Amino acid sequence: MIGRDTRESGPGLEAALVEGIVSAGGVARTAGVIPTPGVAVLARLSGAALGCVISASHNPYRDNGIKFIGGDGRKLSDDREAEIEAAMDDDGDERDGGRAETIPGAVAEYATWLICERLDFPSSLPGSFPRPPFITTVSPERRSRCCATVFQSIREMSW
Repeated sequence: MIGRDTRESGPGLEAALVEGIVSAGGVARTAGVIPTPGVAVLARLSGAALGCVISASHNPYRDNGIKFIGGDGRKLSDDREAEIEAAMDDDGDERDGGRAETIPGAVAEYATWLICERLDFPSSLPGSFPRPPFITTVSPERRSRCCATVFQSIREMSW
């Protein structure tokens, strides 16, 4: 599960990440521009092995990088991140079977989850989206950006 922010370098980093995953025989599922908590939620709900967020967070745009999130939707341990970094330095053999997929409506799925779980709206909203057995929180400094994404999704879905 791969998501990114709106920085200029995002599409290029996303393409390189997808290429690496596919060449190693993995499935790279891209969600497009989506908040970091959205990748965590979608990684958990989709059963992804890993979530990847291309973002500089609160750092200057030139410091864009990749955050890794476990398939459980939580930050990876420092040791696990070090293992992934070491594997990225390995020029291992290419494998067949890899593919890239785009997740249509990823932000809308995240918005639905956020509305149902975090804002405690009824689950009878349009569309079917499972209620996960865990809760993530949105930090106050990121709440306005996440809410803007949710409200944009709602407008796009004509709710």
